[in-house]
Amino acid sequence: MRNSFLALLVLVVSSAHAQANKQTIKAVLKIFSESMDYCNAITGIPSDRDTGFLVVQYTQFSEKTHNIYADADSNDKRLILYYTTIFQFRMGHIFTIRQLYREAYENYYRYADTGMEYLLQPNWFPLKYELEEGPYTVSSNYANAILPLFYNDMLSITLSIDNWQVAKRFYRKSIDLVSNTAYRKYMASNMMAAAMMGRNEDKDELLDYYLENTRWIVKLDTASQKIVAQYKYPDYDSRFKDILDLLPQLKPASRPGKYATVAALYSELKDSAKAGLFYNMALSAGPQSIPHLENAADISIVTFDKTLGLKAVEMLREYPGIDQDCNALSRILRVYERFGYKAEAITYQNKLDKCGK
Repeated sequence: MRNSFLALLVLVVSSAHAQANKQTIKAVLKIFSESMDYCNAITGIPSDRDTGFLVVQYTQFSEKTHNIYADADSNDKRLILYYTTIFQFRMGHIFTIRQLYREAYENYYRYADTGMEYLLQPNWFPLKYELEEGPYTVSSNYANAILPLFYNDMLSITLSIDNWQVAKRFYRKSIDLVSNTAYRKYMASNMMAAAMMGRNEDKDELLDYYLENTRWIVKLDTASQKIVAQYKYPDYDSRFKDILDLLPQLKPASRPGKYATVAALYSELKDSAKAGLFYNMALSAGPQSIPHLENAADISIVTFDKTLGLKAVEMLREYPGIDQDCNALSRILRVYERFGYKAEAITYQNKLDKCGK
C-alpha cells in the first residue's frame, strides 16, 4: 500500500512538474514572439533603446529556458534549442548591423553557431508541441532561410575581430551553400580578398579569392550589379587587373599551376582572349597537365594564336604514351590543321585513325 502511494505521489509530482514546464515554455514562446515582432518592426539602424529592450527580453528568455532545460523531455529540449538559436541569430544580427562585432560574436553568434549545427542535422524537423490553444508544428523553412545571412554575418564579424580560422570556415560554408545567392557569394569572396590584402600574407591564397570572386561577378543579376557599381566594389574588369598585378608576386614554384588555373577559369567563363593570355603565361612558366594543354590548344584555335597552339602541341607530344591518348591526338591534329601544317596534320590524322583500335 505504501509503495502504491509513493508511486502515485511520484506520478502526481511528475505531472505537476511537466505542467509547470509547459507553462514556462508558453511564457518563453510569448517572449520570443514579442521580441521577433519588435525586431521585424525596426527600420534602419537599431537604436540604443531597441538594443536595450531586446537584451532584456533575451535575458528573460534565457533564464526561463535554462531553468527548465535539464528536466525537459527530448522534444521540449529540441524546441528550446530551436527557439534559442533563432533568438541568438536575431540578436547577433542586430549587433552586427550596429557594427558591434565583438559583442555580436561573443554574446550571441558563437552560441548560435553550435545551435545551427544541430538544426541542420537530418530528421531534426518537424518539431511538434501542444499548448492550450492547440497543436503546433515547426518546419525547417525558417532555419534554412536564415542560413545565408547567418554565414555572411559570421564571416564579416570574425574578419572584423581577426578570428581568421573561423572566418575561413564560414567563407567556405557561404560558398558551398547551394541556396545562397550569387551576390552573397560575391560579397563573401570579396571580403576574404580584402582581408587577405590587409594581412599582406600568402599571395597564392589571395589569388584563390580573386578567382572565386570573378566566378560570382559574372553571375550577378542586374540589381546586384547596380550595388557593385554604386559602392565601387570590384567588377569584372577591375578584378582582372588585380589578378594581373598579383601574378608576379606568387611563389615561383606555384606559378605554372596558378597561371593555368587562372586561364582555365577564363576559359570556363567563355573569355577566350583572357584565357589565351594566361595560357601563354602558363606554358612559358613551366610544365602543364594534359587537360590544361588540351584546353590551351582549343583556345589557340578560337583566338587564332599560332604561338600558343604550337607550344601546347609541342608539350603534348612530349608526354609518354600520348599516341594512345585519342583526345590529345585530336587536339594536336586540329592545331596543325588550323595553322596550315599539312604534313603534320596528315601524320596525326593517321595516328588518330589507329588510336583505340
